[in-house]
Amino acid sequence: MKIFFITILVTVAVDQASKYFIKMNMMLHQSVQIIENFFYITYIENSGIAFGMFGHNDDDFRRWMLVGIITAAMIVIAVYWRIYRNRSFVYNFSCGLILGGALGNYIDRLLRGSVTDFLEFGIYEYRFAIFNAADAAVSVGVVLFVIYVLFMSDKYEKQSKTESKADAAAESGIQSRTAEVSLGEKEGGGNVS
Repeated sequence: MKIFFITILVTVAVDQASKYFIKMNMMLHQSVQIIENFFYITYIENSGIAFGMFGHNDDDFRRWMLVGIITAAMIVIAVYWRIYRNRSFVYNFSCGLILGGALGNYIDRLLRGSVTDFLEFGIYEYRFAIFNAADAAVSVGVVLFVIYVLFMSDKYEKQSKTESKADAAAESGIQSRTAEVSLGEKEGGGNVS
């Protein structure tokens, strides 16, 4: 389960560091070709949501509405992770990527009202929306989570139920032993063998 928290921290750190690097070294709308006709680093500020959807409008109401929606989504993800947590690396890693990516963009939106995007892919004039490391983390996290749900979750649900029963039995045994010790102390004046 540590992987969940480590993934969140690393995702937020990589996202924020890469955005800081872009902001410090490029001018807004500047583009640098990395792989000809395929990959560019293009610095933009996005006031919309992932991949520029619903952008190009600097409305304060919309900004705070998005902050509220993202806050609620992060809470739902964290609660879901907590309720269904298990030992699956894929489950913990995917949830960490999703929450870390959401948190990375949330920090930008909360502090600046927009999100720094800079990764641009495409073939010649056919371009995909410009995005950032946080968007990539959320996308990869969702794909991994779907893989987990489709192919792995049954195994870990059964394991989790078995562990819960074992934990309950162990807890019951501890409570029984504690009750025996308490009863023995009362009857024997504190001497329990």
